[in-house]
Amino acid sequence: MSKVLKDLIVTELKAKLSKRGLSGTGVKNELVKRLQEHLEQHKEDPYTFAFELEAKVEEVNTNVALSKMVLVLLAKLEENEKNFLKQLETQSKQLEAQRSNQKQEQQNILERGSAAELLQTVLAEKSCDFTVVANAIEQRFKNSHMAEVFRVQLYNRTQKRGETLQKL
Repeated sequence: MSKVLKDLIVTELKAKLSKRGLSGTGVKNELVKRLQEHLEQHKEDPYTFAFELEAKVEEVNTNVALSKMVLVLLAKLEENEKNFLKQLETQSKQLEAQRSNQKQEQQNILERGSAAELLQTVLAEKSCDFTVVANAIEQRFKNSHMAEVFRVQLYNRTQKRGETLQKL
């Protein structure tokens, strides 16, 4: 790859000057002027002369660019990992809370007993009335949704011949 004098960057100018035995100190304008004078002394046109770039300079520029890209990608990866860990922690806490609630509900159901036990405790003369049984269920199973479940089960159950409500 080649470049003209005006397109060279400072590191390339310094390399070209040192290759020709000239001083590579100073600001870019001084370096350009020094190299331009050298080319004119050697009967070269400084505006059209094509400087061949060394592979090392290109490799260094490529490596620097790649290093910057890797650093940016690593920073994004770390940020994504932190976000993922936060989400995972939040979901774990929510799942643990749900498990705790389910265990508490199961414990409450076990403490209250089953609907069959409730029917056995209802007095025989009152057990023929559906509303009495439904009210007893609601009192025993304080959660209205559980009471409704048992009420529906009892309502949909068909009494067989010779079967009492306690046997249901």
